[in-house]
Amino acid sequence: MSRRSLWPWTGRFGRLGAIPAILLLHLGTYWVATRVNSARPEEALWPLETAVDRAIPHLGWMWPAFWFAYPYVLVGASWAIWRLPSSLVSRAVVAFVVMTVIGASIQMLLPARSPWPADPHPIQQMVHDLELNRPFASLPSMHVAFAVLTALFAVRAARGRRWLQWGFALGAGLISISTVTLKEHFVLDPVAGALLAGGVFLWWRQGTKRDAGVQGEPPGVTYDHLTSRATTAARRR
Repeated sequence: MSRRSLWPWTGRFGRLGAIPAILLLHLGTYWVATRVNSARPEEALWPLETAVDRAIPHLGWMWPAFWFAYPYVLVGASWAIWRLPSSLVSRAVVAFVVMTVIGASIQMLLPARSPWPADPHPIQQMVHDLELNRPFASLPSMHVAFAVLTALFAVRAARGRRWLQWGFALGAGLISISTVTLKEHFVLDPVAGALLAGGVFLWWRQGTKRDAGVQGEPPGVTYDHLTSRATTAARRR
C-alpha cells in the first residue's frame, strides 16, 4: 500500500484539510493543558517573570496582531503545504502534529500562569471571558510556535519572491511581539515557542535530505523539495 493511499491529505485537495484539523488538535490540547494546570495549587506553578517582562509596557492596541495568528497559520501553512510534493506532505503534517503535542506536554510538565493584564483592551477582555480561555498554557507559547513554523515553511515555499518571504517573516515577528506587549505571555514563552518550531522544522529538513540521499539524486543536481524542481550545478552558475 502506498504512502499516498495511507494518508488522505497527500492529495492536492485533501491536504487543504490538514491545517484546520491540526488547529482543532491544538484547541483540544490547549483545553487539556489549561484544565490540568488550573487544578494545581499556586505553588506548583513556575515563576517566569523577569526584569525584561516588567520593563515591557502593556500595549492593548496590539490585539489585532495577536489574533491575526489564526488566519496567518490557516492560510500560510495551508499554502506552503499545498506547494509541497506529495512525498513530503505527510512529514510536514507530522511536524505540525508533533509540535502541538510536545508543546502541550511541556506546558503540563512546566506549568505556569500567563501574566494576563489587570486592564486589558475590551476585545482582549472579551476573549479572556470565553469559557475555553484560561491563563494556564504559558510555556512554550504555541501562538508563536505555530506562527514561526508557518513562516519557516512559507518562506521556503516563496523562494524567488522576496516580498512574500519578508511578508511572512514580518507577520510571525508581529505575532511574537504581540504576545508579550499584550501581556498574554512572559518573554521566555515566545522564545521557547520559537525554539520548538525551529527544532521541528530542522527535523523535517533532515528527513527530506535523508530521503533525497536514499533516492540517489544524480551528481551535480540540487533537488528543491518544496517545488519538486531539480537544478544542475551549471544552471546555478
